[in-house]
Amino acid sequence: MKEWYEKRERRAFLRNGVVVSAAVAIIAVGTATAFFTDRDGVSNIFTVGNIDISLEEPGWDPEKGKDMTPMEEVDKDPTVVNEGANEAYVFVRVSVPRALAATAGQNGEYVKAEVQDLFRYDLNQGWTQVKSETEDGKSIYTYGYTGDDGKMRSLAKASRTEPVFDSVSLINLIEGQLDGSQLTIEVEALAIQTRDVGEGRPEEVLKLLEAGS
Repeated sequence: MKEWYEKRERRAFLRNGVVVSAAVAIIAVGTATAFFTDRDGVSNIFTVGNIDISLEEPGWDPEKGKDMTPMEEVDKDPTVVNEGANEAYVFVRVSVPRALAATAGQNGEYVKAEVQDLFRYDLNQGWTQVKSETEDGKSIYTYGYTGDDGKMRSLAKASRTEPVFDSVSLINLIEGQLDGSQLTIEVEALAIQTRDVGEGRPEEVLKLLEAGS
């Protein structure tokens, strides 16, 4: 769980963050297999009002994440819920493990090893990628909850976002790679009150959050 707040002389910004992690174990049994676990948490931050969000995965079934094979899809649908008193702008940050890995192509041909993300997913409508970076063996993607105009979309009290994505799949790894490795997909939800944050441009709103992290 991550939480923070920032106080300035003339205004107070309310922030909150929660984290869900999916641990993936690739076991040496001839093919890559995976086991996922997840957790979430939330705490209130009080200044003028409060921002209180939760990060849920209503479609997630831990049993379906066991013994996962390359290219198999697992339901994983991170969704942010506004449980506080204030309207909020919401971001979700997804950290995907990356490594040097060889894969099989569409026709089963060998594709030489390259550094790449080990999991894939399709971003749903209503989310816009705001930032992408790589560090310490992972790709970090930050998505803003946006409207059709590309600006941040306010998440009302007691409302929930559309899922960021619906499922994740392991890439088509050639067997014998990364056996016994412990991998983690981390999903972090970030929120800030809508008041006094400008016109709602995703890049600018994200800067306010990152300035206090």
